[in-house]
Amino acid sequence: MDKISIIPDDIIRFEILTRLPVKILMQFQCVCKSWQFLISRDPIFIKAHVARSVMDPSNDRVIIRCHPTLRHKHISEDNIFNFPLFVCSKVGPVNEFDYPLLSSGMVLAGSVNGLVCLYSYNDKSKSIPCIGIWNPATHRYKDVRPPLNAYNIKAGDFSFAFVFDSIKKDYKVIYIIKTRNKNKANKPGQVVADVYSCNARSWAHINVSSSFELENGELFKYAITVGNRVYWNYSMAYGRKHDVISFDIGHEVFRLFHAPDLLPNQKMATGNLNNLLVCLVHEYCWDKTTSVDVYALNETNGETWNKMYTVGPISLTRRMHIVQCFRNGDLFFSDYKEYRCLRFDPKTHALLRSNSHAFDVDCLAVAYGIGYTQTLVSVMGMKHIEKNDCERLLFIQS
Repeated sequence: MDKISIIPDDIIRFEILTRLPVKILMQFQCVCKSWQFLISRDPIFIKAHVARSVMDPSNDRVIIRCHPTLRHKHISEDNIFNFPLFVCSKVGPVNEFDYPLLSSGMVLAGSVNGLVCLYSYNDKSKSIPCIGIWNPATHRYKDVRPPLNAYNIKAGDFSFAFVFDSIKKDYKVIYIIKTRNKNKANKPGQVVADVYSCNARSWAHINVSSSFELENGELFKYAITVGNRVYWNYSMAYGRKHDVISFDIGHEVFRLFHAPDLLPNQKMATGNLNNLLVCLVHEYCWDKTTSVDVYALNETNGETWNKMYTVGPISLTRRMHIVQCFRNGDLFFSDYKEYRCLRFDPKTHALLRSNSHAFDVDCLAVAYGIGYTQTLVSVMGMKHIEKNDCERLLFIQS
């Protein structure tokens, strides 16, 4: 009688289990104690699983902030912080999910390797009551105490960002505020910054050069992370001029450079496309066909923009804007006029409606979106979230 062949443990762990989705792996924790440790705490296995997950475009998701009410309600900047969450992929059924309860106004700061950074914003007191790091797939969450200068942000425009420091193997939260010149409104303002280290579990102040000044403008709340760098769109002259602020997490240095030149009737959005910072430029139009020009940032010879390709023609409306882009080049749109979300496939040139009825019924407008991939990653201090500590989230999964 032939001996039954036994698959080596390393093959099971790193060639089979690392290919499985997080939901299945979470169920496999009850198989035995060694698997429970492997899936929840083994850094080598978790790193291998992350490497496979983030390299597979089919795992791409977009977490979006939407308005909860039905049609015909005016959306203003005052209530943009009270939108609910949705997670969208290309196809898939709608499932319910849980997310942490963060007082009244919750904002997404960014997502890296399956971890999502979010914070609550109190519009009345102009303060940041709390910050959190959350893994939606494993239901684990960690509170982060805000930096001291975030308790009152009346002094200027602020933003948070989330990044992985690949050199120090550390997840970090970045807080910046562009102060206003109290004496001369038309004079440049200074930038103040703090960085939270998940490894050290503490905030550190960043010494920003006094020569790094910003003229009058608006700092966008939503940053784009590409590798070890974070980028913010900075709008001036009532949106007619755009610069990009970059922050290198390794060297802790800020830089400022111009975005692609826009015509008076054009608008732009930034995104991460295959680990490149891209700028998506299209005409601000009324119910007509237009094209989207995709520019990639080239930092090897200074900060220059190279045109990659043109998407379209696409039938856009004045109330349609780009929310996010998938790694394969798909563009994710919000249509304020028809109260729906759309996806443009650059290969077929098709503009497709979301397969979820939820976008047509519950969402008046999409505020913004961030890229997201499900992983097993956690940071020190994370705890499991019980259902009675959560609100409900609609999760669209492929």
